[in-house]
Amino acid sequence: FSFVAFIIGMINSRNKVHEFILETKLKDAMKREEIRNQALEKQVTIDELTGMNNFYAYKQMCNAVSDQGKEQPVGILFADLNRLKIINDTQGHEAGDHYICDFARKLKEAFPNYQCYRISGDEFKVVCLDQDIDTFLNAVKDFDQKIKSEDIPCAAIGYVAGVTDRIDILANQAEEHMYKDKHIFYGRYPEFHRSGILKAV
Repeated sequence: FSFVAFIIGMINSRNKVHEFILETKLKDAMKREEIRNQALEKQVTIDELTGMNNFYAYKQMCNAVSDQGKEQPVGILFADLNRLKIINDTQGHEAGDHYICDFARKLKEAFPNYQCYRISGDEFKVVCLDQDIDTFLNAVKDFDQKIKSEDIPCAAIGYVAGVTDRIDILANQAEEHMYKDKHIFYGRYPEFHRSGILKAV
């Protein structure tokens, strides 16, 4: 009887060891899969050139706020680079990339506590959610003044704040203000105007 019990005990022990090994392998595989998924999500949501959130990340954020169905204070800054095409055409795309990255750095330095996005080649947004809107707007006004103090302002700026669950609608209003600022820029620097670039204001 003791010998049979010993054999059964050995088999049970071996099974437990086998189960432990399988469980460990499964946990390792799940960990590796989680790391791969995190890396993939980062690739999908981060702009490779600037390291900022990209358009896909922006849409995810807009959808998440909309899905909550709860209006909240929101602040939006919309920025569009001036002269990027001219720089690309006359100095090359490497110089254009440097121009983009330099502006992205300025944005991140000016708005370290807010969500910054590169929406397209020359368009950027900064979004304030669940934070003091007045503080955000003061930061926006300081940034706008700093940009306008440059010899040639590197970007046109539009901004707006409101209470909403539709960030895209508020962003459209900020974009309209940006185009008004763009018209002012071309009025001051007509040599940089590109026919057909402006929307009606």
